[in-house]
Amino acid sequence: GDLLLRNYTDNPTLIYARSQTASKESFSVVLPAHRKDSRPIWLSVMNTIVLNGDGEADKTIEILTDITQQKESDSQNETLNLALSKSSVGIVVRDNTNKVIWFNDAFEVITGYSLTEFKGKHLGDILIGPDTSMDDYRIAKEAFANQTTYEIENLFYTKAGDKVWLYLSNTPLFNEIGQM
Repeated sequence: GDLLLRNYTDNPTLIYARSQTASKESFSVVLPAHRKDSRPIWLSVMNTIVLNGDGEADKTIEILTDITQQKESDSQNETLNLALSKSSVGIVVRDNTNKVIWFNDAFEVITGYSLTEFKGKHLGDILIGPDTSMDDYRIAKEAFANQTTYEIENLFYTKAGDKVWLYLSNTPLFNEIGQM
């Protein structure tokens, strides 16, 4: 273990794992380590103590899993989430039924609505008002139904009832089997 963890011997998680091992206690931890070629990696370590018939520790089963790719993906997702949430441009995420599931702080500032007020609703259910162009709104609805991109500019209404021109650019996202 020390060969893999040579640069991390003072890591609190490693210290915990070593104390659990010394106490013959099972544990599960995630640790930074290095491959033989010195490349850094992340390991999931699951250590299980097997007891004999007298209830004493008899064997130890340790499973090491390289989770480097997952950790890198998690890091990229954190960066992306931060960028989306802190963008000065209003960003809305809708599900495949066109209902809002998330939006960033900028959209809340623009419209005056909180995510709680909007979640599970269609944009038009809340933002459409007397001067909204229903022709443009229908274009957007049809494009969404056809799972195609669209861009419209339309007059909508904030929570306070103020008119606001919004430029909407929609790009549907598809999973690996082509479902939106």
